[in-house]
Amino acid sequence: MFLVERRVSYREQPPVGHRERKSVTVSGTAVNLAAYWRESAYLRCATWLVCAVVGLLMLLMPLAIWNAGVVGVLELLVAAAVCLLPGLIALKFTSQSTDANQMLFGLLISMGLRLFPPLMICLALSLRSTGDQYFSFICYLLLFYMVTLALETYLSVRLIRPNDR
Repeated sequence: MFLVERRVSYREQPPVGHRERKSVTVSGTAVNLAAYWRESAYLRCATWLVCAVVGLLMLLMPLAIWNAGVVGVLELLVAAAVCLLPGLIALKFTSQSTDANQMLFGLLISMGLRLFPPLMICLALSLRSTGDQYFSFICYLLLFYMVTLALETYLSVRLIRPNDR
C-alpha cells in the first residue's frame, strides 16, 4: 500500500489547471488510487489475457477436432501456450516499469519476448519439413500470436498510463 504524506482536506482548492490525483481517506491516511491500481494491475491484465486465449481456444476447438482429431487439439494447446506464456512475461516486464526510460525498455523487452518463441518455432518447422505437414499448427500459432499481440499491446499501454481510462 502506497501512502501519501499529507492528509486529504476537502477545503483545499488545487491551483487552476492543476490536476491532482484522486485520493481516498482510509482510517486517517490518504491512499493514492493510481498507486493501488498499479499494484494489482498485472493480475487484472494477466486475467484478461488468459481469458482471451482460453476463449479463442474454445472457439477453435471444434475446428481442430474436425480437422485432425486429438492431434489437432494438441496443436491448438501448444500454439496457445507458446503465445500465452511470453505474453504473461511481457506484461510482467511492462508492469514493473516505473519511469519513462524503464517503460521504453520494458516495451522493447516485451516485444522481443513475444516475438521470439513463435518465430523460432516457425523457423524450425520450415527447416524440418516440406509441404503442408505443419500447416494447421502454424496457422493456429499465427492466429494466437495476433490475438495475444493486439491484446497485450493494449494492456501494456494501459499499464503505462493507468489514469487514462
